[in-house]
Amino acid sequence: MEYLIELPATIGDDQVFAGTGHLKYLIPVQIAIRYASSRKESGYLSFISKVSLIGMSLGVIVLTVIVSVMNGFDTELKHRILGAVPHVVLIDGDNVLDVRKLIKHPGVNSVAPFQERQGMVVGRSASKLITVYGVDVTSERSVSIVADHIVQGSLSALVPGSNAVLMGRALGYQLGLRIGDELAIVIPKPNPGGQSVKPILAKVVVEGFFQLESELDYGLMMISLPDLQRISKDTRAGYRVRLNDIFAADSYSNQITESYGGRVEVSNWTEQYGDFFKTVKMEKIMMFVLLSFVVMIAAFNIVSGLSMMVKDKSSDIAILTTLGLPTNSLMLIFVIQGAVIGLLGIFVGLVIGLPIAFYVPEIVSFIENFVGAKMLAGTYFSEVPSDVRLEDIIVIVGVSIFIALSATLYPAYSASRLDPAEVLRRD
Repeated sequence: MEYLIELPATIGDDQVFAGTGHLKYLIPVQIAIRYASSRKESGYLSFISKVSLIGMSLGVIVLTVIVSVMNGFDTELKHRILGAVPHVVLIDGDNVLDVRKLIKHPGVNSVAPFQERQGMVVGRSASKLITVYGVDVTSERSVSIVADHIVQGSLSALVPGSNAVLMGRALGYQLGLRIGDELAIVIPKPNPGGQSVKPILAKVVVEGFFQLESELDYGLMMISLPDLQRISKDTRAGYRVRLNDIFAADSYSNQITESYGGRVEVSNWTEQYGDFFKTVKMEKIMMFVLLSFVVMIAAFNIVSGLSMMVKDKSSDIAILTTLGLPTNSLMLIFVIQGAVIGLLGIFVGLVIGLPIAFYVPEIVSFIENFVGAKMLAGTYFSEVPSDVRLEDIIVIVGVSIFIALSATLYPAYSASRLDPAEVLRRD
């Protein structure tokens, strides 16, 4: 019987592994490498090892690509929605705000006069609930991306006194409107006590359309600030604040509230869209957890393969134990075996998955042209976005390594529990 064991020349014959110092850590590595490179293992065992490696690679590929695509959708939605809606809105009823002081705040990017009202628009063929932004044409570009997404007309058409409006192209399609058409908007005006609401009707003229490719295209209308103040009969000073970090909106709002108390009304984007982006984040987490099961399935193959190897190498294990190889060193042999499969699978997965993740838009576009159909037809997106983030790749690699190493523990423990006398007597 031939055993694939190589012992350093400096090791004696009696209790070979006793007192070898640092060699007791080197020997398991040498034996594990010898086992890994041996071609004398059974064909089925070799097949299980290859399946484990392929499964680990596929799991890492799927995780890398899907998480990057989810990041891409998240990034696009934040840009299209949070680039257009106010980060923070301040309503100054007592004229206590100092705009110069607001702009000097380290977290503030820009400030512009602003007013927001909810209402209803009545077109030729339908009516729809909308949000109306009263904006200052000269400073709107500094706080919003809408001016960069106007497809017909221009922001300069919002001349005070003209009742001109810009709206989402999708909203215009729904209402059957073109440039130059008139329509009516209804804005509710609560009485001072808040016990009743009086509707205010106004005629406006469509002077342009924008296309943000988000839900704002279906429910947003822009008008000059003086016109909206005149229509709503609300002349209180209002300001739209754009922050350098959109996720600092709550902190900034709290600072304003503490500084001015109830004299300034404060609202921010999280009140309207916070739950939406929390849902997107939760979907990403759940998708990551579910796809991690692909890696776990590969880990079960590692368990099966190592368990079969323990059975196949039981005679070697018995002799190594008899020669005095410590239990932890014996376990390390099979941990290294499983780790080699896992790490190699992770490496292959990253080598294949990262290029796919970076070029997802081009790959999907090629497939769409080949089959003659659009994958995202009828949605806000014209192509599948992708955003590869280093922190996500680190998490994917870390979780995959943890799963792969965990899969080696049971076979390694089983190897350490073998009875050498029983194994040698049976052989």
